[in-house]
Amino acid sequence: MAKYTRQQIKTLPQPVQDNYFDADLNDRYAEEIYPLLSVEEREKITDLILDVYFKAATPSAFLASLREIIKDDGRFQKIAITILGRDFFKLADYLNVDIRQLIIDNGGDPVRFLTRAPVREAVAQVRRKSAIALSDERVSHRLNKILESRLLNVRNDEQVLNLLTGSVKTSGIGLDEPTAKALLLLASEESKDLEKNAVALVPDEEFDAEQGRAKAAATAGPAAAPEPEPVAAPEGQDIQEDTGIEEEEEEAEEISAMSDEEKSMAVAAIVAQPAAPAPETPKKDAFTTVTVEDEREIQQLQRKMSGAASPELTEAEKLTRAVDEAVAASGLTFADPDIKRRFTTAVSLFFRDLRDSLETKSKLTMPRGSGGMGLDDAEAERVMALLDARVSSYRGSIQSGSDAAKQQYLAMQSEKVMIASDQAQKKETEALDRRYSEITGGAVAAPANPALPPVQSVPKIIPVVDAAAPAEVRVPASSEPEAMNIELTSSASKAPPPAGLPVEKPVEPPAPPATPPQIQIPALTEAKPVVADVKFASKLLGPVEELRSMTLKDFRRLSRDPHEATLKITDKIDLLKEESFEKRTAGIKAWQESETNRYYLELLRASLEGRQMTDIISEKEAKGESVLNKAEFDAIMELNRKLRFG
Repeated sequence: MAKYTRQQIKTLPQPVQDNYFDADLNDRYAEEIYPLLSVEEREKITDLILDVYFKAATPSAFLASLREIIKDDGRFQKIAITILGRDFFKLADYLNVDIRQLIIDNGGDPVRFLTRAPVREAVAQVRRKSAIALSDERVSHRLNKILESRLLNVRNDEQVLNLLTGSVKTSGIGLDEPTAKALLLLASEESKDLEKNAVALVPDEEFDAEQGRAKAAATAGPAAAPEPEPVAAPEGQDIQEDTGIEEEEEEAEEISAMSDEEKSMAVAAIVAQPAAPAPETPKKDAFTTVTVEDEREIQQLQRKMSGAASPELTEAEKLTRAVDEAVAASGLTFADPDIKRRFTTAVSLFFRDLRDSLETKSKLTMPRGSGGMGLDDAEAERVMALLDARVSSYRGSIQSGSDAAKQQYLAMQSEKVMIASDQAQKKETEALDRRYSEITGGAVAAPANPALPPVQSVPKIIPVVDAAAPAEVRVPASSEPEAMNIELTSSASKAPPPAGLPVEKPVEPPAPPATPPQIQIPALTEAKPVVADVKFASKLLGPVEELRSMTLKDFRRLSRDPHEATLKITDKIDLLKEESFEKRTAGIKAWQESETNRYYLELLRASLEGRQMTDIISEKEAKGESVLNKAEFDAIMELNRKLRFG
């Protein structure tokens, strides 16, 4: 006889009841557990599971009791892991037990029992099975990232194997080939097992964001009333439910005892009463996931409803909008969300100028098993034509915004300079006035009248009179500069001279010399010649600028061996990666803009026309152009491949 009745089970919290009566869970039991058990064992294990539901036993106590029923180790492990994962894992919060750790302790993989799981869980399972211990935390973290790329189908087996066996200095792990192949096999088996169990692996950031939004939604919702403690009835006795039948019977008896007139009055009173508002139906918590696209659409609808002008978008928001519009306009449909994310990433890299048209098209035509999109050439050409048009529009809008911001910045700086100049001149004037006051002991008087024009002296003719005649000196009373000239005249200059007196004879001024005197001006010392066309080479500010300004001559100075030179470039980028991922991205972009990489791209484009690489190099050398040799071209090709997928 069953230990718990159906009425007792209905007293459990609703999520526990839903789990117990879940059809999919019962099908799993019928397929995976019941074939391994006898009828008697099945009844005992069912009672043990209900003990856990009613919290009469813990999951650990359940495992101990299960061990007493099933003695075989293999059968016990399979049944225990299946019940923990299929049944108890979804009730971990209700049971307040770390079911995930119990599954691991019994040799199981908790990721198999999820519908969406973070990739770190699958990586941890592969690492546990491989038992590879790495003392260097940096190399261990690198190994986790390589395994993540394989489990998310970003890299294929060949690329992962090259990284696992590669040198630590070149972003590898340094494993021997048998160990690397065994680790790769474990990762492939884990991927197949998860696919078999319909488990979707997602990046850790995406999973954590979903969990955070779900917790925030649960926190923002109305507080649920505490569940009543389950009351266990004695075995074989049902728990009675309050159905309200007695109250209905009493109302029926009262109505039947009324007369017809009383019944009519009661009905009229009920009709005359205002209708009470319908109670609001409580909303059931929906376990939905709000994506970033949903939040963006909600914000846009809120702006339209409020009628407010949309704020200026940042560059990151403009990039996201441009990428989303390009993906939607491409007309491609994706049944697999991982393939859609891969295409969105390729478009984003193209818009950010981290991949050119040739590399993006190669990604589109690459098989899906190798990390590409698997498009044919015609479809890839159509998509690239669309992306080229949209990226030109996007970069033009970004450039116009940058130009406007630059003009605004220059105007502000000019205004600041003018204000600073006026303030400096004012301070200088005040300092001079203060110094003058200290020296003279008085305040500086402002000029009452404007400055007078300069006085021009006018030559006067001085008459010469006879020595016998008396002379007088006239001094004009006017104080004007022109009236200050002294005139010597005879006393009878105003009246006609009397007879017998000599007449004044004006003395003419001496005639100017025929030839003006020559003034000798010493010759100036000749100025030193100005040296032109001398350019100042700015000093390098860091690894990013060093990579961007690297010429072919600089590349060859790194080492005579091109492969060794590329390793030094990789070390510089690894140093930037230790600072931040953004610095590493900036370093890679700087290298792609360098002169050396441009020579590499020129040779690569020329080789796509069907010509031999050696012929192209020989032709450029004959013209005297700077060009990479074959060894340098191969080394840079390998470097770019590692930077792209490493």
